[in-house]
Amino acid sequence: MNDEPALLALYELETKVLPHLETISQADPAVHHCLEEARTLLQRAQDILQLAVIDPQTHYTESQRFYHNLARILPLMVLLESVAPPPPDPDEGGNSPDTPSSDLSDEDSYEPATPPRHSEFE
Repeated sequence: MNDEPALLALYELETKVLPHLETISQADPAVHHCLEEARTLLQRAQDILQLAVIDPQTHYTESQRFYHNLARILPLMVLLESVAPPPPDPDEGGNSPDTPSSDLSDEDSYEPATPPRHSEFE
C-alpha cells in the first residue's frame, strides 16, 4: 500500500497548520468559535490520517457501519423535526410594520403594589 500521500498530509497538518491555528487568538466570539471549530475538525482529520497510515480497513469498516446506521435513523429525525413546533422568531418580539410602536414611560413600568417582605428568620 502506498501511504506516502497520507503521511505527507499528516506531516503538513501536524507541523504547519495546527501549530499556526494555536497562535491565533480572537476577541470576537463568533470568530473565536469558528477557529475552535476548525481546530476540532482538523484534529479529527489528523486522527483519520493516522488511521489511514496505521489501520485504514478498520476505520473504513467502522465508518461504513456508522453511516449505515445514520441512514436508517435520519428519516426519523427528519420526521420529528417536521412535526415539532417551529422555534420562536427572534424578530417577532420587536416592532414590525404591522404592530403599532409604543413609547414606554415610567408610568408603563411594572412595580409591585407592596414591597417584598423580608424573611422572618433574619
